[in-house]
Amino acid sequence: MKGKILILFLLISFLGLPAEEKMGARLTVQTAGVRNSIGSINVAVYRSDSDFKKENFVYSGKIPASGNGIIQFHNLAPGRYAVAVFHDENENNKLDSNLLGIPKEGYGFSNHATGGITGPPKFSETGFSISGEDIKIDIKLTY
Repeated sequence: MKGKILILFLLISFLGLPAEEKMGARLTVQTAGVRNSIGSINVAVYRSDSDFKKENFVYSGKIPASGNGIIQFHNLAPGRYAVAVFHDENENNKLDSNLLGIPKEGYGFSNHATGGITGPPKFSETGFSISGEDIKIDIKLTY
């Protein structure tokens, strides 16, 4: 009798549990055009123009350098985001540049934004919206 009550209790408990709720969207970033497998690919996700200018990212990660790397960020709230990527060939955690400020390592931005002679692109050029649905973006590195 006690066994039947225990089984009934467990069934009711499991049936009463809500399904796992999705907390936010998943952002998948796929990189392409990596010129070699030395070092790593650093990926940063920004939430606003001021954060983008200050390099104050809300999510970041590293993946091994390869031709087509993939990294995912989970539970992103709806809103505007931008992604910046660079190939850290010497693993010093910064984008190396020459005396003129021109990058010596590969880099890329969401929306295929390229920036210009004055520096990196603006958040308004790189930004994209997440509405709650999962999203995938491709970023081709420039050297």
